Amino acid sequence: MKELRSYFILLICFTCTELAGQDRLLDSLKHELSLANNDSAKCAILLRLAETIPDDNLWPVYNQQVYQLSKRKIISGNDRSLFYHKQLIAASNNKGYLFNLTGQIDSSIVYFSECLDLSKKINDKSSYAESLYNIGKAYNLKGNISKALELHASSLAIAEKENLSELTARLLVSIGLTHHKQKDLTKAFEYYEKAYKIQLKIKDKRGTAYSLTNMAGVYLDKKDYTNALKYFTESKNLLEEINDHTGYLMALRNISKIYLINKDYDNAIENCTKIINDKQAKIYKPVLSAAHDMLCAIYLNMNDLDKALKHSLSAMKIAEEIQNPELIRNCALSLAQIYRKTKNFKASLENYELYIQMRDSIYSQETRKASIKSQLKYEYDKKAAADSVKVAEEKKLTAIQFKQEKDQRYFLYAGLLLTFVFGGIMFNRFRITRKQKNIIEEQKAIVEAQKNLVEEKQKEVLDSIRYAKRIQQSLLPTEKYISKVLPKNTGELKKD
Repeated sequence: MKELRSYFILLICFTCTELAGQDRLLDSLKHELSLANNDSAKCAILLRLAETIPDDNLWPVYNQQVYQLSKRKIISGNDRSLFYHKQLIAASNNKGYLFNLTGQIDSSIVYFSECLDLSKKINDKSSYAESLYNIGKAYNLKGNISKALELHASSLAIAEKENLSELTARLLVSIGLTHHKQKDLTKAFEYYEKAYKIQLKIKDKRGTAYSLTNMAGVYLDKKDYTNALKYFTESKNLLEEINDHTGYLMALRNISKIYLINKDYDNAIENCTKIINDKQAKIYKPVLSAAHDMLCAIYLNMNDLDKALKHSLSAMKIAEEIQNPELIRNCALSLAQIYRKTKNFKASLENYELYIQMRDSIYSQETRKASIKSQLKYEYDKKAAADSVKVAEEKKLTAIQFKQEKDQRYFLYAGLLLTFVFGGIMFNRFRITRKQKNIIEEQKAIVEAQKNLVEEKQKEVLDSIRYAKRIQQSLLPTEKYISKVLPKNTGELKKD
């Protein structure tokens, strides 16, 4: 018990801290607004306030101020025109969203179209694709499916080209919804799953929650109620975590449908009552109408016709007020069943005819053709884009190969040139070497000739010397004669 009390204290503290933090942020923004001394700063702070304040009665006031201020600045030709264009796009988009939320579809189209024109003017492809998506969504709510598909196909082409992952996922969901409405469950689930994978990758919790809801809807139509309840519950928890109140209320309504199928009427009624008593549900009229229609279905199953009629009339009033063909179709079918049971056949027939009219406007042959055409166009564009990329890659590869071949030719030419130059140098060296060898050989021959000449002269000299010696020797007495004569002369001399 003590641990449980501690847990609740911590939870309250955390919630209070979060709220206090948000209040501090709002107070800080309001303080900055009071100190802002130029229009661009005011405009930026007002837009931040509009996107931060959770109160649906208060944020449109700030948003309207951004809208008026930025529009006035653009008309005056302000030098920061691009900045004010972007502020005006954001404010117009918020206004369109608000009208869409309250069921004023024609008004939402006006403001989304203004965003489209402004985005085109400043060449903002991201905002342009977003505006096409929003307008298409509005036409879808009006029941003009062919127009919606056309706009979504155009938006998807831009989103994929510009790598706008979050928008691409939302567009895949929208196309999936169209297939879902036409009971092509396999194709619908395929698109929902593609979107879900992208949203998980980019950590888009809101988108992930709605994709879970859509996949649950497919399981519901396949009568796989276990998986349907599982996916609806996951979606509800995620929407509650990110504080998406509209989505959370719609998730409660979806879970009520599973409870109804499982004949768990108490829980189904509890969920729908929670939606109807919710203060913000009065603003979210499509959700409110759906909740009343669900209560009608519950009481019909319980055979409580008075309560069923009461809630069905409430649902129809809201659906006609916001001119939503799907909601009108659902309410008309419920009323036709109630009036038939109460023996009011005229009213039953009128409502059944209205149901057929609304159903045909949504599932007309033209719509089916438009869906198929849009699907084929999307797949063709995707294939064409893939082929274009493939051709571009092939061209790129060919260009690289051509460049490589060109480089190789240059290298070959350079190699040949170097070979010729080297050959020329070697030939010249050989010629010089040979010339030097010839000179050396000539000099050697001269030296040899001179040597021979010297040797001949030397021989002549030696021969002359030897000849002179022989002459001299022939004139001089021989040693024998001298030795014979000389001693006698010597003795005679000694006696004297």
